[in-house]
Amino acid sequence: MKKYIEMTTDELRSLMRDRSIGPNIAKGTWIAHCPKKVAVAALLAHDKGTAFNYTTGKGVDLPPLPRPTHTETPKKPDSTPQPDVESVVNAVKALAGGRVNEGEIKRIAREEINHEFKDRMNYISDCIKEQIAAAGSPTITIKIDDLPEVEMDRQHFKFPLLAATARVGVHMMLVGSAGSGKTTVAESVATLLKRPFKATSFGPTTSKADMVGYKDANGNYHETDLVRAYREGWVFLGDEMDTANAGVLTQINMALSNGHMSTPDGMVKRHPNFLFIAGCNTLGTGANREYVGRNQLDAASLDRFAMIDFPVDEGLEAHACGLSGTSPRFQLSSGGVPSNKEWLDRVQKVRKAVDKLQVRHIVSPRASIHGTRLIAAGVGSHHLNDLVLFKGMDVATRKKVVSECAI
Repeated sequence: MKKYIEMTTDELRSLMRDRSIGPNIAKGTWIAHCPKKVAVAALLAHDKGTAFNYTTGKGVDLPPLPRPTHTETPKKPDSTPQPDVESVVNAVKALAGGRVNEGEIKRIAREEINHEFKDRMNYISDCIKEQIAAAGSPTITIKIDDLPEVEMDRQHFKFPLLAATARVGVHMMLVGSAGSGKTTVAESVATLLKRPFKATSFGPTTSKADMVGYKDANGNYHETDLVRAYREGWVFLGDEMDTANAGVLTQINMALSNGHMSTPDGMVKRHPNFLFIAGCNTLGTGANREYVGRNQLDAASLDRFAMIDFPVDEGLEAHACGLSGTSPRFQLSSGGVPSNKEWLDRVQKVRKAVDKLQVRHIVSPRASIHGTRLIAAGVGSHHLNDLVLFKGMDVATRKKVVSECAI
């Protein structure tokens, strides 16, 4: 009850539309014009599974709604001519640029006209732009720092987070199911950064020589893509990393933590542009019912990465099938961008809580350092917590830690 009363009328009507509540739902007549009290009653009735009389607006006894604390100045009527469907369709066509099919264009246009803002063409255009943006365009143009603009195919909805993480040189681990697009998006990061891209797939038989090379019987050194990427500043994808054995990953740990990599041909200095992206199907906690061949990763390995949950983007999936599809909305600054001091305080509080509760989780200074880099890229608190602070921690344990340190 309380959550509905605290919502605005527009929010209630939108919720009614999402739940298909109200007569003549296709035209949106009821949703667009019912008063707040009736909307609250209809939603409560829907929650309880009881009938609701849409004619009388009765179904649930409600206490009086709280009176507004201020009175709004009545707005002067807008003298802008009301647009007809065809004019809105034409506007949508221009905005869509062929990205949305004709039937979808007409549906959007009629839906917007049937709402309360039918005498506000600018607002209609803005709403349509948002819907087209959510549906996704075939190409996007991205600019990062002083690099030239790059035109790319439609990307995963979390691509802005990957771009921000890559921009500040933080190695990342993408955790998602098979086919979610981890390899493709890693190559897109390299394209964005204007750097060469190389990849390898880990497995139970992957050896140290596969990573750092070897010398043959004649003493000739055979270099690997990883060594060259490390030396020349490329983007390197280590796919299926949760199938690698711990002995191989210790070599990776050294390379990511230090400015040099040990090879059979001597020490190799790390290029400042080198970026390592790990692809995993699990959180590094070992095998499960779907991925039975996965290993539990050492905490020292996990600590070197910003962990990014990478689910299937169903809007992108539809786009790949030649259809219009809506991707989840993504806000890079979600939760607000903290100051470096606020972030450091949070990390240290969580570290103390983890130690006190004896939770098997590492909160090292890398959480502070990586976090401040990501803050400089405009990453908000919600993402920072997931990326470098609570990464991989189960929900129940996370609640205990948060409750203990009161953050």
